Amino acid sequence: MVAAAALAGAALIPSTPAGAATGGVTVLSSGTTFTGVVTVGANAWAYAQGGCPGNSGTGYLDEFSPYGTMIRSVGVGSAALPPCPSFDPEFFGTTEPIATNGELVAALASDVVTVVNGVTGQLVSQWTAPSYFQDVFLGQPSMAFSGSNLVLVYAGSLWVFSSAGSQLLQANVSCSSTGLTIDGGLAIVACPSDGVIQAYSLDTGDVTASQGVSQTLMTGTVAAGGYVYFPIGTVSGVGRLSLPGLGSGGPGVPIPQGGRTIGAMALVGSTLWAAGGQVGELWPIDVATLALGAPTTLPSPATSIAGGGEITWVTLAGGGLGEIGSPPPLFLPSTVTLSAPSGASPVVGSPTTLTATLSTPGTVTFYDGSSA
Repeated sequence: MVAAAALAGAALIPSTPAGAATGGVTVLSSGTTFTGVVTVGANAWAYAQGGCPGNSGTGYLDEFSPYGTMIRSVGVGSAALPPCPSFDPEFFGTTEPIATNGELVAALASDVVTVVNGVTGQLVSQWTAPSYFQDVFLGQPSMAFSGSNLVLVYAGSLWVFSSAGSQLLQANVSCSSTGLTIDGGLAIVACPSDGVIQAYSLDTGDVTASQGVSQTLMTGTVAAGGYVYFPIGTVSGVGRLSLPGLGSGGPGVPIPQGGRTIGAMALVGSTLWAAGGQVGELWPIDVATLALGAPTTLPSPATSIAGGGEITWVTLAGGGLGEIGSPPPLFLPSTVTLSAPSGASPVVGSPTTLTATLSTPGTVTFYDGSSA
């Protein structure tokens, strides 16, 4: 008589990120210098800027899954000039030449804008921006999507282009702009060297509001919940102004960094992440309560921040893409083949070897009735 043995379902495989883990941060592509990161769904698109060490002057948009796998790499052309991440805070903040609207991803290489579909990876368009975008010594250009249109601001000018490259608007910006965030129909422009934040209509290009702030070389402005948040240059902390009129937004958030400044900032869910400009610290701020949480230690300062699902992504000044948080286990189906030795005639009380072969690694449980 054959002893009862049943196979319990398909194999399940939890997948975990690949890369070197450092204090809760998994570093992917540690040999690559990335200058910006955005998310489309749960995946990250990181911009490997040409001209930085290890990139030989050619820029790429690299897509990563939350499980640490590079899905694709899209070339965006040569960008042999800076900016590249460094420990000089002048280049820190949300001025990286990459943007997304949750579906499209745009990258700026010199004066060439490449737009890809972040879901399919297909090239949407590639076109030429105003040529003096190449003169990065005037400041660092910023990009952000407003719907399907792309807003660019740089060195005293603001443009609105369609995703196909048609110019829809050009306006003068009355400051040496280097930072940009979008709130509805407004472009919020940060002018750190002028110590001012201004709001511009994306319909007319007119200034709708202006407010002086503490001078700072940081430009990590973020619009969230009716406020614009910005790094305070004179102390270590984050200030805020109310939108749309840029009036007083009440008290800011002091951050105990020993006088160091804040650089890149980004909103992930209800958390505003603020990165140390000179040290590898990433501070969470609850935008509802302005409560400051404990920092996450990074291998080097974060130059860009983005989030998707349970994951927060950072590009690191020291190289690599950092992943903070763990995605849910990835369960993959498996086919199972059960076999016994050839010619075996099992009888009660005698052992028989049964072999389960899986198409993917996993675990099989045998049962005798209800007993494993």
